[in-house]
Amino acid sequence: MKKIALLILPMVLLLVSCGKDLDQCKNTISYTKATAIYDNLESLRATPLIESARQIENAGKIYVGEDVLLIGEEGKGIHVFDNRTKSSPSNTIFLNIPHNKEFFVEGTIIYAESHYDFVSIDISDVTAPRLTSRAENIILTDLTDANDRVLVGFTYEDVTETIDCDTEIIANDINFFDWNNNLIPASTVPSSFAGSSAGTIGTVNRIAVAGTSVFMVSNRDLYVFNDFNGLELLTAERGFDWGMETVYHSDGQLFIGKTNGMTIVDISDVSAPQRIREYNHPESCDPVLPHETVAYVTLRSEGSCPGDLDVLDVVDLTGSGNNFSLNELQQIPMDSPYGMTISENFLFVGEGTNGLKMFDITDPQAPVLVATNREVEAYDVILHPTENIILIAGPNGLEQYEDNGSLDLSFLSSVSY
Repeated sequence: MKKIALLILPMVLLLVSCGKDLDQCKNTISYTKATAIYDNLESLRATPLIESARQIENAGKIYVGEDVLLIGEEGKGIHVFDNRTKSSPSNTIFLNIPHNKEFFVEGTIIYAESHYDFVSIDISDVTAPRLTSRAENIILTDLTDANDRVLVGFTYEDVTETIDCDTEIIANDINFFDWNNNLIPASTVPSSFAGSSAGTIGTVNRIAVAGTSVFMVSNRDLYVFNDFNGLELLTAERGFDWGMETVYHSDGQLFIGKTNGMTIVDISDVSAPQRIREYNHPESCDPVLPHETVAYVTLRSEGSCPGDLDVLDVVDLTGSGNNFSLNELQQIPMDSPYGMTISENFLFVGEGTNGLKMFDITDPQAPVLVATNREVEAYDVILHPTENIILIAGPNGLEQYEDNGSLDLSFLSSVSY
């Protein structure tokens, strides 16, 4: 028995030693640390709507009206520009909408998310906008600090540090931390409706309007509001889909652009939206623009977008209603496609740093490239609703040009940011 004990003892010592080594396991990693900011929600809701004009610091959404330009200030509100004189737009007032990133304009009403709420603002008199309705606590959260203040945002910093091997921090990614420096699971962080460069009507919106119904998508949820006598939440379809980026309404259907495809949603019963058709593609960033018998889908791999495709897909919308999957008619190679718009028989596609492309879509199913302008940096292309003017959203501002049916653009003015 003593011999057996002597044989076992070294093994025990070895296990203890290994355990000690494992306890000392360390890794040095880099990541983005997002630290929670908390505030009193009622005080945010009491923020005065109208403020004097201010300089644009971090431009977001863009809307073009007949005589007005609206330019979002990421997380803060909306700059209102008088655009009656197209050669010299004038910065007039600022709309305070705390934590706003996404808004959409229908007629004279702005629909906007304000962190946990969804609001409507009447701009029939653009010199005196007024808040007309607020649907509260649409985006639910139980993330509060020790003083019961709610999460309202994050500060971000890039850090490199040495941590224990079993720590759940993910390298080369955003990691969220609460007031007590504890990790917050990304799945529990309230959805952000981040977007950029909407138009009349643009292709990178997360809000769409059909009659008195208003639709809003997050990464995974679909919200439906009625705005007959003030905003009323009809339904919140949690987990409706995944990777939703944009929504566009056309002929009683929603066209939802996703990181891995496009979904067509029947809204004949707005309180119970139903997915009826699907088009799948490799993961990418992709606005969707339906037009007659087709939908145009741009796939982009630039920046933080997944995948390696940069193309314009032409998707057939005429298939049988019993066939859930949609068919691709054509895939046109692109450089770095972003937003799109259609003017008469021409499709304009912004290519970011690679300029602007123009396609003849007399036959919607067979676009023909007719011109490329590499002198502009175009991330979205927006048509003026009543005049022959095309607006281009670039890195340095919003530029207005005469729309002469070609890419030989005649400059009118710009709003710098």
